Amino acid sequence: MLQTDEKTEDLFRRSKKSYLHFIQHFFKLQISCLQMINDLPSTLADQKYLEKQLIESLTLIDNLLMHLYSRDLLLDYSISQTIDDGFQKELEAIEMLILEVKYLLDKYSFHNDSYPEQSDRLIDQIAKFFYSDYVKVIVVDDQLADPWIAFSYE
Repeated sequence: MLQTDEKTEDLFRRSKKSYLHFIQHFFKLQISCLQMINDLPSTLADQKYLEKQLIESLTLIDNLLMHLYSRDLLLDYSISQTIDDGFQKELEAIEMLILEVKYLLDKYSFHNDSYPEQSDRLIDQIAKFFYSDYVKVIVVDDQLADPWIAFSYE
């Protein structure tokens, strides 16, 4: 069991708030990008590059959320509950942004054939962190792997 005090709880609370604000702003950036993509005078190469950036951005958000969720699992349950209680407004705002991004991605015609499937999969994965009707399974391996060594100096 993790020993904590108010100072530690406050640190995690501020950290989570920062993550959630960043994710909100990052989604808003993606929404702006999707809304303007067809109106911008650009070449096909520019549009393909922008599409790649959108997919990479969704992957980043998914990884950030996985980090937050995993971190919460490592915290004592009572701490996680206390931290989560103050963020309902932020979580609801992100849920609405997810729906808007999904809507815009569904309307957009990608130039790369694999991107629509990737974007759908990533949005669905991101949404699973917010909607309670999904079961989240995370396997924690208590055996540490051997460290990776880049070069051999023999």
